[in-house]
Amino acid sequence: MNIARIAACTAAAVTVSLLAAPASYAGDKGKAGGGCSNPYVLAYWDTTGQLYFGSNDQPEPRIAAGIALGLAEGIDLVGLLDSVDHNGNGYVCIKTPSGWPADNTGPKAYFVNVVDDKVTS
Repeated sequence: MNIARIAACTAAAVTVSLLAAPASYAGDKGKAGGGCSNPYVLAYWDTTGQLYFGSNDQPEPRIAAGIALGLAEGIDLVGLLDSVDHNGNGYVCIKTPSGWPADNTGPKAYFVNVVDDKVTS
């Protein structure tokens, strides 16, 4: 398998793994917050599709690395995140896939599981 094909497959997989984005961004402090079931954690995103942890506003490192490498070029990450955010509050729940430590290498190093959050007021 050649490098271009691996990069394309990785970008597609990252895109499918992400899935979601906000009408108004979750950083808006006046909006209702969300909740996640353990082991998922609350996250929101910006206009590039970068996910941020809701607890400390730090970027999610796997997604940040994939974006920095250009793996998401040509992919509408915000649109994908919007499609997961069924309640439209700009939050999703994320977790590292089971058995994948944060320091993994290769294509799976850029994946997170993404699901919609539960709205809380």
